[in-house]
Amino acid sequence: MGIFDKIKNADFHLDDCPECGDDNLNGGMIDSTVVCQSCGYETEFTEVNRFTPSKAGDQEYGKEITEELVADANGQSVTDDLLRKEINRQDGNYLLDHLDDDEQPHHIIEGQTIDVEGGGDSSSLLGNDRSRKMSFFDNRCFTVITDNRVFVVVQQFTGNDERNIPYDSITGMDLDVMGTNKRLTLQTHGRTYHISGTLTEEEECRDALKYIRQRRNEVNQGGNSDSNETNDDPLDKLERLKVLREDGTLSESEFNEKKSELLDRI
Repeated sequence: MGIFDKIKNADFHLDDCPECGDDNLNGGMIDSTVVCQSCGYETEFTEVNRFTPSKAGDQEYGKEITEELVADANGQSVTDDLLRKEINRQDGNYLLDHLDDDEQPHHIIEGQTIDVEGGGDSSSLLGNDRSRKMSFFDNRCFTVITDNRVFVVVQQFTGNDERNIPYDSITGMDLDVMGTNKRLTLQTHGRTYHISGTLTEEEECRDALKYIRQRRNEVNQGGNSDSNETNDDPLDKLERLKVLREDGTLSESEFNEKKSELLDRI
């Protein structure tokens, strides 16, 4: 069953009565008051609604759908609030709408800009064949890393800009950090994407980069790479060495020595 099959079949259900324990509450969202038909206990709908219905585009779904996606995510950035985030205020489109059937999000990076180099997109003040999409005020640039792909949605007043980046198209990746500014760079055969991650914690951005590299390697190897092959990737080891240096486990000289050995293998 795909995600929208679950969404279409989802419904809200009231909990058992907090007073007598019977499954005999009666009421709903409109009048907000719920009354137990067994003992007469009164409460509010929001206090006993087991699954809170919401709208994702034209689909109605319960909170249990997003709870499952959040529980199965590798990172901490996939939350119920973000999955229910209204991306397009005109048609009620939610971030959840952008997921394919059975697609699992693992990280959601939040920022405000995406720069795209190459592909003949446009010429701009940033230079020839380079374009920038920027969100303002409470709008966001969402980068969603799933088990199938990376996709970016930039909220704009003139209409959202969307980018889809398959794992098998990614040839290189990097994360630049300067203070609170984080920038994820994904290189493909035709374009290079510079994606802002300013509103996401650095550790989550690094975890997202590791996951992208792992999935890229798995896809390029036919989806059958094992954990040992992934762990032997020199770039993965270099990322782990950086973490060890930052937390004081490795000295600067030890880090540089091991870094030199790894770079010789690339």
